[in-house]
Amino acid sequence: MKEETGRWLDRAKDHLRKAEDNCRIENHDLASFPSHETAELALKAFLIETTGHFPRIHDLVRLGRLVGVEADLLRDCELLTFVYTETRYPDTGFRE
Repeated sequence: MKEETGRWLDRAKDHLRKAEDNCRIENHDLASFPSHETAELALKAFLIETTGHFPRIHDLVRLGRLVGVEADLLRDCELLTFVYTETRYPDTGFRE
């Protein structure tokens, strides 16, 4: 594994721990941001490892398509992006 890939995966693992901690105390809205970051960092780590570069975007579906994830996982990427957006921005209609 490339050293840079490892750094990105380490950061993804850190965000995953934060998401799990928030879920454990039922802060599900706060878990959405580190969950999204976990997926984004992991997808970009894969691109670093396989191609040496990645686009500077935050769209999990586009990143997922670039790495060739299966359709069911792309749906999960879409759902996570939706939840992340709904809980992060006040003008999207999310209510606790």
